[in-house]
Amino acid sequence: MSSGQSAPQVEEEKCRTLFFHSGGELFALAVSSVEEIVVAREWTPVPLAPSSVVGVVNHRGEIYTIVNFARLTGIGEDAEGEVAVFLHRREMSVGIAVHSIDGIEWVPRRLLEQSAASDGKGQPDFLHGILDFGGKMANVIDPEKLAGTIARLPEPAGGQDG
Repeated sequence: MSSGQSAPQVEEEKCRTLFFHSGGELFALAVSSVEEIVVAREWTPVPLAPSSVVGVVNHRGEIYTIVNFARLTGIGEDAEGEVAVFLHRREMSVGIAVHSIDGIEWVPRRLLEQSAASDGKGQPDFLHGILDFGGKMANVIDPEKLAGTIARLPEPAGGQDG
């Protein structure tokens, strides 16, 4: 290679990332963990459920438990959520009610990995850092830990028959 030639550009690995607002904050979640985004509708309340569970909904023949994301994170109170993000999970059908969607963008994977190294003291274990991307500061969600947190929510008193 002559001195006038530059090394070929290596394409940086990127991850499609969903940005959404909840509790007045911005969050980032890998699109690969999202099954579908739906406009909120009325949820059927679940008596004696934890305060973060706003209800259930039948969507395309599947019953989804809907969790208010702001309440789950403890960051504040959100309206019941205008949008539900259904998570791609084999073991459960769950959606998180969020305030609004900010967009979907290609984010360099190294930035997402670097965010995991940032200080998350006092945050739920499913929030694993802050992402600084294109002027946006977003809390990055670990989808596996989020699913684990939701799965550990107590069942309503009396349990469920099944």
